[in-house]
Amino acid sequence: MYQSGKTKNKFKSSLDSTTATNTMETATTSQIKVITFDLDNTLWKTSAVISSANDVLHTHLTENLSLEIPTRVEKVMGDLFQANKVQYAPGVMDEKDIKGPTLLTQLRIDAVFSLLVQYNEMQEEEAQKMAQEAFEVWTQARHDAIPTHAVPNLLSTLNQLRSIQYKSDSSSTDSYPVVIGAITDGNSNPTTVPILRPYFDFVVNAERIGVSKPDRRLYEAAVAEVSTLALLGDGNEKEL
Repeated sequence: MYQSGKTKNKFKSSLDSTTATNTMETATTSQIKVITFDLDNTLWKTSAVISSANDVLHTHLTENLSLEIPTRVEKVMGDLFQANKVQYAPGVMDEKDIKGPTLLTQLRIDAVFSLLVQYNEMQEEEAQKMAQEAFEVWTQARHDAIPTHAVPNLLSTLNQLRSIQYKSDSSSTDSYPVVIGAITDGNSNPTTVPILRPYFDFVVNAERIGVSKPDRRLYEAAVAEVSTLALLGDGNEKEL
């Protein structure tokens, strides 16, 4: 994910209108109140998005700032992670169970910092500031790449899902909009992507919680998040 965006799961090419329609019908009959998405390789093609952002970052460092960057940032990220897995996946108790980094933001910043200090003779304070700025460049580039590499019918499907209403019980006359959220192993946040912002009520990512799927703590955090923002009950209390 931090190198080329490749994952073990095959990328699904589209969210077709039939899927959205069936979901709406199911929601009406089964009283679905919350819908959650994975993000990478579900709403967009991760390899293309990450690769695009990586290229923008490399150009920013080497051409815009004229820095010596003999090794790509994503390669340094891989080396740093392999050298100290626990540092970048602190929520996993046993190192042998660590599959990948959860602190992706810090890992990318550390990789840039390492290149600035090692090859550009930069003082640590200046390097840290520039590494943080470089990460912001990378993040913006990732956001800019998502619309280009989004799955077909993404926005039309989200529009249909956003229109779903549910009732707390069959006798109630009140209806509420379904809550839409994201649970992701990455550090993506669709609420910061302009075309996706209107559709997502909450986001839980592995970086903030410190563990990756399928650790139940990630899902417990999602439940807690929903309970703070969604009125899912009889109108007098917040409940699931």
